[in-house]
Amino acid sequence: MSPIILFLSAVYIQSGIAKFIEEEKKPIYLSAHVGESVVFSCDLDFPQGVIIPYILYYYKEGEKVVSLQDEDTETGTDYIGRASIQTDGSRARLTLSGLRETDHGWYECRLFFPNRTPTTRLNGTWYHLTVHGRELLSMPPKNETVLEGETVRMECSTREPGARVTWYKDGSLLEPGSARVSPGGALVFQSAGVSDPGLYTCQVISPAGRSQSASAYLDVRYKARVVYTEKEVYLPFGRPGILDCHFSANPPLTKLRWEKDGFLFDPFNVPGVFSKRNGSLYFNKVDETHGGEYTCTPYNDLGTLGPSPRIRVVVQHPPVFTLTPHNMYLRRTGDSILMPCDALDGDSAHRPTILWFKKDGSPLPDRATVSGGNLTIININESDRGMYQCVASNEAATISADTELLIEGSAPRGPYNLTGNVTYTSVTLSWRPASPATSDQYSVWVRAADGAEWRTVKVSGDRATITSLDPGREYEFMVLVQDHNGDGMFSKPIKLKTKGKPVEVQGSTPTASQSIMDSDKPQKVRVTPTEGGYLLEWEPPASGEVEYYRLAWAQGSLDSLPVIIDTTHPSYLVGDLQEGGVYHFQVKAVTVNNKETTSDTFILHVPVYQTASIPYMFAGFVGFVLAAALVCAYTNRLYFQRKIEALKSRH
Repeated sequence: MSPIILFLSAVYIQSGIAKFIEEEKKPIYLSAHVGESVVFSCDLDFPQGVIIPYILYYYKEGEKVVSLQDEDTETGTDYIGRASIQTDGSRARLTLSGLRETDHGWYECRLFFPNRTPTTRLNGTWYHLTVHGRELLSMPPKNETVLEGETVRMECSTREPGARVTWYKDGSLLEPGSARVSPGGALVFQSAGVSDPGLYTCQVISPAGRSQSASAYLDVRYKARVVYTEKEVYLPFGRPGILDCHFSANPPLTKLRWEKDGFLFDPFNVPGVFSKRNGSLYFNKVDETHGGEYTCTPYNDLGTLGPSPRIRVVVQHPPVFTLTPHNMYLRRTGDSILMPCDALDGDSAHRPTILWFKKDGSPLPDRATVSGGNLTIININESDRGMYQCVASNEAATISADTELLIEGSAPRGPYNLTGNVTYTSVTLSWRPASPATSDQYSVWVRAADGAEWRTVKVSGDRATITSLDPGREYEFMVLVQDHNGDGMFSKPIKLKTKGKPVEVQGSTPTASQSIMDSDKPQKVRVTPTEGGYLLEWEPPASGEVEYYRLAWAQGSLDSLPVIIDTTHPSYLVGDLQEGGVYHFQVKAVTVNNKETTSDTFILHVPVYQTASIPYMFAGFVGFVLAAALVCAYTNRLYFQRKIEALKSRH
């Protein structure tokens, strides 16, 4: 038999086997309702697993639904706006949305290799789609893409007489505008506009009150255009500046052209000027040459509607103070004061706007007037003291100068902006001094918010941490400022609640924690292992009269959620602790008059016992092996001795 005949026979047999296998493939059955979506998933088989040029087809009973070749997609007429295809190398997915009753039937996925013989492999999948008709909605809308000014019709047909069709856009009832609803329920745009794109939903309601709905997107494409332009823009001399072009484009922007004084202004050819991603001009350091009249023209794939109106760019010099107030003024109550302030633009051509403020945010007193930039206050009283700020601003920049008014013989003003961060047993407070000239001595006042007595902590600086607080309890805080004249004013109080859950104490109402001497706190806190677990012990305070002890321990830190236990005995069996863990223990003594003191923190490093047994287990195993070897050797020796004696006796 000739080689040609053998080759043709092999090809014929292979084709027959492939056809047989393909015929044996079972179809995939899918079902959905009218208006819903369905996905046809198709496995792609390439020779040796290597992706080569291919053409992918989806057919419905011989009619092309969609095809894909070299990332170019062609869609059948009845499926435009409803069919989309995606591939990931080994699988293709066809999504068919806005299902209609006519979509019911057989579908096939087929892969062809145009540059290979044979052109097909064992590719292809059959599907049967069952579209369940809905009683009300027979023809749902489909996604539409049109150009601006074109007519578009979004279908929404119903088969029930007397049914009412209502349209929604982006979830809201469609307002009367460029679209109208036809007698058959379809939404018709005679001339689609740039404000029409969105998600449209038609809802069909029967006379009996039953309703069904379906949705589709409308995309309107138009030429790029300028939507807003400022007539005049001020850029600060010597500082960065931005010149924006406000545009709209669909498809997206592809180019934005700038002109200055009638000539092309290319930022790539102008030192210190850059084009941002949105087309805006960014001036790294504005100078006099950047002033002029600008226009911008946006472009997309459809073109442009033309340039913007002219934008006049003025290079504005930041203001400069020509007169500033002193750093501090000292007056008596009843006196008057004039605090001067004046400024000019950097080019001395204009005078900026000058305003006065109190830095703590409170309004200027009603006895204050501003004239020519100068602030005058008459009949000064205690409430006028504090920091004042003169602000000069123009279109380019804002500058400020601060001064302080002190009232002779008056107490210093309290700090402000009191804030705090809470943990389970502590609160860290921070504040802003009312005056930089005030002494940095402060007293933090704290009490439980349920009306307990205040306790105080003296601190330096503008931050303090208050410890030994109860978890899950609300506290009130104030900060008192002090100077060489004595106590000043309090800050505004704030209330903060520690983390965790509150601990109930039977037989007493919790009151504020009060400081007592270090000698009166629990002493010699220790934790020792016992048969029943770890035992926490301590020595009572020297003062005695302890009503109960509050124990707290946690793994890692007491700022994490601790275990809280109350006891009247100077010891407590903690139980088992995690091996290798680090635990922190504290003992708080509460006296009969509800005073509290806390012991020093005891830190316990729990050893790892299991790892210590590994060498012993290994040693035991080695000993066992050696013993077994010795026994075997001794047994073999006895065996051979008996053999030798038996042979000797025979001879």
